[in-house]
Amino acid sequence: MTVFEDSPEPFDPNDNLPKPEIGAWLTLCVPLATDLCLSAGRVTRTRDSLAEDWGSEGEAAWAMRDANEAAGFRGKWYAEIEDEDGIESEIVASYEVARIE
Repeated sequence: MTVFEDSPEPFDPNDNLPKPEIGAWLTLCVPLATDLCLSAGRVTRTRDSLAEDWGSEGEAAWAMRDANEAAGFRGKWYAEIEDEDGIESEIVASYEVARIE
């Protein structure tokens, strides 16, 4: 199993949402533009850092590391979410989440 390094970026000081439970709905917003909400998804899995074993999701962990670098922040937690139909899924960082329902 491959273990990935966590991102070296600092945590976003405004990132204060608790890690959601499986099944919670997340509303996502563009980092640094909190008035621009994009989409929502149901949580299917959570992780505390990129340093955890992501197994078959390893490619998503590296993509999330790149996203952290671009945003300038690393997540305090990460969630895999799926759309309402359960067809599309993505990995998001805590700093991308505007609301947990």
